[in-house]
This record gives sequence, structure tokens and C-alpha cells, in this order.
Amino acid sequence: MSSAIALIFVGAEIRVEPYDVEAIMADEATLICGGMLLLVAILITFPIQFLLGCTPVRTPRKFNFLMLLTTETVHSVVATSSSKFLPILSGRLFVFNVIILVLSSFTIVYSSILRSTIIKSQSYYLPLMLNANIFLNGIVGLVIWKDKIMNIGAYVCTFFYFAMGLYLVSAYEVLPGTFVKENISLIPERARSLLAYKEKRLQMQERHELQAADEKSTKEETTTPSCNIKDRGPNDISVGGSTSTRSLHSC
Repeated sequence: MSSAIALIFVGAEIRVEPYDVEAIMADEATLICGGMLLLVAILITFPIQFLLGCTPVRTPRKFNFLMLLTTETVHSVVATSSSKFLPILSGRLFVFNVIILVLSSFTIVYSSILRSTIIKSQSYYLPLMLNANIFLNGIVGLVIWKDKIMNIGAYVCTFFYFAMGLYLVSAYEVLPGTFVKENISLIPERARSLLAYKEKRLQMQERHELQAADEKSTKEETTTPSCNIKDRGPNDISVGGSTSTRSLHSC
């Protein structure tokens, strides 16, 4: 939140004059950047979406992770720039831009569905995707839209704060073992007490669950009917001068 607010004061200046479409289209850097984004969006992400969603082919997890990350990042940036182009285009360019916007929006929704079913490590994927989205949008703003930055140093630091904030909410650790019991001395006292309290609560919850499961199994055993042998009265049968008793067995 603080990084987003800081961008208002150190990021791109609010543009008063309208964008010159001809100047944007004539710029070589704009054509290269936009062309690369569209090529990746059309030639790479569309076939990958079809491969992952419409075919029984099994692909490696890292491949799925990387391709879905590329798809969502690229199409989010394409959709953002297409939305920005809407009020300044007309004619055939406007129609072409609307088609790109619709396709990118559909691809984002479809890749989100695939991501929720394919990617298991969401706590790694989402922060990384948001970081890539923020940085790529910043690059596109500088290259295509020629954003005038008020303070380039503070602008870079703001993106660094974005990355650090997203890293802190992720499950990835740069220094493995920093926040585990083996190196608990590195954790501040307050955090250490909270960690101990959490572990105690988890142990108590696990103990209660085991106790409830034992009580349930014991109750089921006591309510299950058992087979008993009951004598319905002796029936004397004389066989060859001897007497035998017959018992009836019932459950």
C-alpha cells in the first residue's frame, strides 16, 4: 500500500496533453516492444494454453509453472496497454485493438483457471507473477508510453519495495532455515513467543482430534451388534439309547 502511494509522488507525471498516436506508432522502440509482446502472446501463449487445457499430454511441473507465469504476465500487460489505447484510436486500429483486448482478457481468465488446477505451489506462483507484472508494466510505460519519471532513484526503490513486500507474503525463503526451530535464536523474542504459542495450539488441536477419533471408534465398537450363543432350551434327542442336547445359535 505504501509503495503504491509513493508512486503518486515519485512515479510517472500525470499527462495533460493527449497522446500522439502517429508518434507512438512511428517510434522504433515502441514497435519492437509491442511486436515482441504480441509475438509472445500469439505464437507462444496461445499454443501453450491449448496444450495444457485441451490435450491429454503431460508436461513437467516447471514447464507448466513457467508457461502459465509468462502467459498471465504478458497478457495482463497487453490488456493494460490495449485499454489505454481505446480512447485514442479510431477506425481499423480501434477494431484491431478491441480484438486484442478481448482475446487477452479471455486468455487471462482461462490461464487463471488452469493455474488453479495445475499449479500446486500458489504461494510461490502468485507473488512471482505479481512481481513480473509490475516490472513489465513499468518497462512498457517507459518504452511505449514514454512516461516521464519525477524521481528515477525513488521510482526504482519503490519497485524494490514492491518486490520485498510480495516476497514477505510468499512461502519462499532466500535463507532456508531462518524461521524454523533449528535457528530459533535468530527470531526476535516477540516472534519466538508467538511461534511457541502457535506450536502449542497446533499440538493441542492435534491431540483433541486424535482423542475425538478414538472416542468415535470406541463408540462404534460398543454399538456394533455381536453374535451370542443362546440356548433356546435343551431338546433331548435319543440316538441309539444315548441322550444329546441340541443348542440353537442365533445372532
